[in-house]
Amino acid sequence: MNLIYSLTFARTAFEMLEDVLYEILPVVGFATILSAVFVLAVLWKAKRNPRIFMFFAVSDIINGVAFVICGFYGVFVTMSGIGNEQLHPSFCLFRAPHLLLWAYTDTIEVLCILLFLFDRTLQILVPTRYGKISKAYLTLKFGLILFGTGMIGFIPTFFETITANSTVTVPKLCRFEQVVLPEFYDLRLMFIEWLPCALFGWAAIFRQIRIF
Repeated sequence: MNLIYSLTFARTAFEMLEDVLYEILPVVGFATILSAVFVLAVLWKAKRNPRIFMFFAVSDIINGVAFVICGFYGVFVTMSGIGNEQLHPSFCLFRAPHLLLWAYTDTIEVLCILLFLFDRTLQILVPTRYGKISKAYLTLKFGLILFGTGMIGFIPTFFETITANSTVTVPKLCRFEQVVLPEFYDLRLMFIEWLPCALFGWAAIFRQIRIF
């Protein structure tokens, strides 16, 4: 009996925590948007504009919008009491557009990190020609191409979501890990955890090479 009470209490506490999280997300989202817009404005006016950081700022703005949408959507679903109702995962792409934005920014941020890695490596290897070469990719036109390329991430992310058997259902809260392709979700976590470490390790190695 004590075990049943403990499990019931734990479930209730988790649901309350989830409700609070959804209420906080819009605030976090608006704060993310405002801070990214400020960074974007500062970088736009800066001399020798480091456009690669502008790409990161734009990605943060999109992430902020996703947080706001997710928060309001979660509050609406939990307050209306339909969170446990089931639907086909493909409908989540229309009901919860923050899923699309998160999949998009995941791809964009990976591309931005790889571009930053390439940029730092190029600056170390050919410092005298770096200024001329970097003008080919540190441009607004290249940024538009980069953000356009990010849409490719939709295909592997939601292919299984759209083609899933009609008997497959998920709760109407449409959590990201329940809707996306499991292999993509695991790959996403791996990139988030290890790509920044690889970036700093790569930069440190080439910095030492430059010193010696």
